[in-house]
Amino acid sequence: MFLSPVTLKNLTAFFYGNDIPVSIASQLYKACNDRYELQVTEYMYDLYFRWQRCMCKINMFEYYNVMLYNFIWINGKVLNQLEVLKLEVTVMEFGMDCTGCSSLIRSKLELVSQVV
Repeated sequence: MFLSPVTLKNLTAFFYGNDIPVSIASQLYKACNDRYELQVTEYMYDLYFRWQRCMCKINMFEYYNVMLYNFIWINGKVLNQLEVLKLEVTVMEFGMDCTGCSSLIRSKLELVSQVV
């Protein structure tokens, strides 16, 4: 499986924020991906190094904290390490009507129900 740089950064932030050592995080990534590339490990080590080096920088990246069940900011080491990320509230739409193909879906469902 190939991960985009954004997805890899999200994954690395998750490991970093939850205090998983980079050596274990990169080994886990390697074990779970048959198309492992050395650049992935280098990128993970680089992100860990950059985040550790920025002592006073705020809101560098967000991650999901498994102990707090919440999204938290990665902040510099001298700042609040448990700053909760304030997510914008979005409305999720469900059902066939939001697909833009509701009549097509309904007709397909009618065909399926006739076969059954």
